[in-house]
Amino acid sequence: MRLLTIIITVFNQAKYIEECINSMVDSFDDNNIIIIDDGSTDNSVNVIKQLNIIYPFINCIFQKNKGVSQARNIALSFVTTPYVTFVDGDDCIEKGTYKNILEIIDNDFDIIQFPICFNWESHKEKIKSLNKEIYGKENFLRSLIVKELTYSCCNKIFKSKLLNEISFDVGVRYEDAFYLLSLSTYINKVLIIDQGLYLYRYNLDSFSLKRPDENKIVDFIKMSKQVLKIIKEYQLEQFYSIYFCIYTLIELARFMNYFKIEKNIVSQFKVERLFSFNLYGKFPLNYKLFLIINCVFGIKLTLNILKYIHRLKK
Repeated sequence: MRLLTIIITVFNQAKYIEECINSMVDSFDDNNIIIIDDGSTDNSVNVIKQLNIIYPFINCIFQKNKGVSQARNIALSFVTTPYVTFVDGDDCIEKGTYKNILEIIDNDFDIIQFPICFNWESHKEKIKSLNKEIYGKENFLRSLIVKELTYSCCNKIFKSKLLNEISFDVGVRYEDAFYLLSLSTYINKVLIIDQGLYLYRYNLDSFSLKRPDENKIVDFIKMSKQVLKIIKEYQLEQFYSIYFCIYTLIELARFMNYFKIEKNIVSQFKVERLFSFNLYGKFPLNYKLFLIINCVFGIKLTLNILKYIHRLKK
């Protein structure tokens, strides 16, 4: 019985698709593969068709451009295995990742997360994982906020029944974050392991890495508000609200600092508008302070300091 379906979404990634597919050849005997092309205008369709001749068991789907969310939703309707995972067509998987994880898979887990390496061609930014079990939706959200769980769906294996509950939101950026937040309601048990590796490529032509426009920033603010709303609903400790507010403000500062956002967009960044619903009373921190913190210390050190202070208070 095949346990896992690997859904690969492609949009204008002709020069990377073959490398992506070949990186997981060792998994072909045990898993189903679905490639869905989202209306590519380069040579991606021809590359996929050629690969389908070599690997005729791959299920290939071609659609007009509707975005990665709709592509994933369509692909999910073809899933018949107990587990499913996602891969972007310009990324790769370290050899043995899926095979080794499937050998230890436990039906009790809704999600299994394995390590991810960003900008892997330069061997940078590998996010180390710890071996940890997470129980309940509240702890799932806590782990998302402090980055024990990433906001990516690609370094995770999901129980297929879990994904039947919701669909990816169409027409928004940060679709993975929105999806994981929506899934939190249904989470019972998650496993984080320190084996396997998802290799994320920084492709400057990628839609997600292009200069942020107004819609991307608005979606980031919507995502932030959703996190804070769920924090309130789940009645999590105030630490998590403050921690995420700091992260959000620093990210907004980064947008302004590095991309020099146009003046008509800047008005959307005001703290009083972003946190106007007052989760824990008036937010006491000044936006400009976070711009300075971001420039001097960087987001990682700032958030690590806050986590350390939280541990001392326990």
